[in-house]
Amino acid sequence: MYTDEFLETFVPSGQMRDHLRSRGPDDRETMSDIVKSSLVPLEVKSGWLDREDCFEMTEAVRELLYPAGRDELFCLFSAWYDNEIYNDKRCFLCPVGSFEKATERIRYDKAVEGSDVSDAESCVWYILEKWKLDEDGDYCRLYTYYIIDEKAVYFEKGAGGSCHPFESRNLNLSVPFDVGDILTVDCRPFAPPVHAVLIEKGDNIDCCCLQVLYKDLYTGEWMTCSLKHGLRLKSAEGGGYLPLSSPLLRLRLCDDGISDDEALLRSISEYINGVEERGQALWDLLHDKKPDDRYASPRLTQLYDVIKNSRNNEIQKKP
Repeated sequence: MYTDEFLETFVPSGQMRDHLRSRGPDDRETMSDIVKSSLVPLEVKSGWLDREDCFEMTEAVRELLYPAGRDELFCLFSAWYDNEIYNDKRCFLCPVGSFEKATERIRYDKAVEGSDVSDAESCVWYILEKWKLDEDGDYCRLYTYYIIDEKAVYFEKGAGGSCHPFESRNLNLSVPFDVGDILTVDCRPFAPPVHAVLIEKGDNIDCCCLQVLYKDLYTGEWMTCSLKHGLRLKSAEGGGYLPLSSPLLRLRLCDDGISDDEALLRSISEYINGVEERGQALWDLLHDKKPDDRYASPRLTQLYDVIKNSRNNEIQKKP
């Protein structure tokens, strides 16, 4: 069973905490996956991991806290979710000799910006890279750290080695919500919160079963995705944007109101009303598949037409 201390430390959503407390861990929802996916400081995470993962993370923390040597340096970047390009953006700030100096510069940067809110609220984070001069006279990247509120929460080793943030996107946990529920999908600081209606839950175990419908931040297009593979958004620069953190640990019932632009979520929620087959029929239509005849109702067709027309109208508005 998960302990209260564990859940309070790593699972921000009270509804997800209560659900996991009642179920306990199984093969698909291990404590290690939750720890690595969370936005908790690395030094706290390492105390909850098994030997192999703990060693890897402890080494990363040691390299972070140990000042740059003679042939080493840290490079500090600010990063944020940009509301003009609907993607992440970064800006090089300066080279520094230690993590302590990096945090000093982060405080200075926030003071200049006049920011007095957390990084999560402002959709801002920082990236710190550690580089070392090799025997050929070239600098190679040892580690990349993702810093939130002056604490390193994720790391990557080397230029293409183990990469903990991207494991976070594919966190697989069962959820306590029912089809038709309107949810707040919160991946801050890597993207603003999004409202979504749960249209398929399936067996609550498979990695693709948690299908949601939501309005894309950039195009205004209604989209579907499996939250167990992260929140998929579109970018003004082309292609897609996938926030670094899993939405599952903060997933909760929507309690902050639905905008007029999202009113369709209520209609879909009322239509599905806990009936899995209705949500599946809607998913089939949205993905050009023929729905089950038992659920091919006029109301389903009406909702599909509204979604399709909304997609076309929003796309036409974009330059």
